[in-house]
Amino acid sequence: MKERFYYLRKSEKTGMHRCGVVFLMVGDNVGARGVSLCNELDPFSKTCGINKAKGRAMKALERKSNSFPILREEALEKLPDTMISFKSEYVPTLSDFEIDILREKRT
Repeated sequence: MKERFYYLRKSEKTGMHRCGVVFLMVGDNVGARGVSLCNELDPFSKTCGINKAKGRAMKALERKSNSFPILREEALEKLPDTMISFKSEYVPTLSDFEIDILREKRT
């Protein structure tokens, strides 16, 4: 099973906070997506964030269901213009941004 991932970092322009996203690929399709959101008070660790996101993606794939809905408004604000509403999502709907990322990584 292939893994694909990307990071969203806090930008001075957009104010977007740090976030790690992992896709678990089943063939050429995304089987699951895991998300890790870093609180501003927490030290940022790419490794820790991606490991959490990967674990959540694996959980979604194993259970064949979504879990950990993102409910807090400040957490949702970290994900503008995305289709992300769960930290652990089975067969997720991808945003155009994510589709472009996956397309770039395949070539």
